[in-house]
Amino acid sequence: MLMNAFIISIQIIAVHLCFKQGEIFGEVRIATANLLDWLFGKSMSIYIQKPMWNCVVCMASIWTIILSWSFDIHLILLVCGINYFLDKFIPVDDMPVD
Repeated sequence: MLMNAFIISIQIIAVHLCFKQGEIFGEVRIATANLLDWLFGKSMSIYIQKPMWNCVVCMASIWTIILSWSFDIHLILLVCGINYFLDKFIPVDDMPVD
């Protein structure tokens, strides 16, 4: 289970990095964020964006379920913990966290 958690964690970090400005999905992130801001307002939009691409710790909840095809709370918490420590090595990027 630990090896599976590390693999999922690396995949989540890869998704997070792909959504940074200037990367492959940077423009998709901006367009989707603008659409979510318009639909739900800025204050609610951030709660949708965080587990999708903004916060690697928050991303563990949704992306672990998607990548493992199961709802295993222990795996989700393990990936969340690994992401917390790996997040310290990711440089601060342009994604707003207002």
